[in-house]
Amino acid sequence: MLGGIGLFILSVAIVLTLLEPAGGSLCASTVQRSTARSTLEVNPGLSVDTLQESLKASTAVALDAFPSNRRVGVTPGAAAAVWESLRQWPEAVIDIVKDAHDFEIRGPLPAIRKDERRGSLVIGGAGEAVSIRLASHELGAIYAFVGGTASGEASSLVFLDRHGSVVFRVVATRADSREEAGATAFASTFQYMTTLPSACRP
Repeated sequence: MLGGIGLFILSVAIVLTLLEPAGGSLCASTVQRSTARSTLEVNPGLSVDTLQESLKASTAVALDAFPSNRRVGVTPGAAAAVWESLRQWPEAVIDIVKDAHDFEIRGPLPAIRKDERRGSLVIGGAGEAVSIRLASHELGAIYAFVGGTASGEASSLVFLDRHGSVVFRVVATRADSREEAGATAFASTFQYMTTLPSACRP
């Protein structure tokens, strides 16, 4: 039988397990998911940024805290596969926010390739309107997130670094958009990502 000290250690271990993020520092803990669920019941249209502030956590954690019908996250190793799915969209917007500055690049998305020598993923390149080089070891996760009409937030693919911060987004539709092609393309990518390695435990 367990003595008093043994029971105390077991109790601490159980509490720490409940508080531990479900899969790492980029994933929401059981407590954070519970807090998010309660918050979203009161305000279903809450934006990612607002939930992030409420949880005092990274963007990655905030995204993971949303219910599974609003988001799906995959590991960085699936980046090339996800990007190929995005290339099927009729049009997309690459959205890069740096401090108070917002850069948008619109149009069909260019191809992606691996640069094994430099350990990176290269999107576009010479002769293309877009040229992006992603350091593979710096990527943390990729999320598809269903935006909300109430918050005015767009449905988008969010590429995150290993600290859980946003590198850039690829936007399919604005929250007030009625373009069925864009919404259908996003839904297809969302569904496809459910078949890829998950960034966090359910």
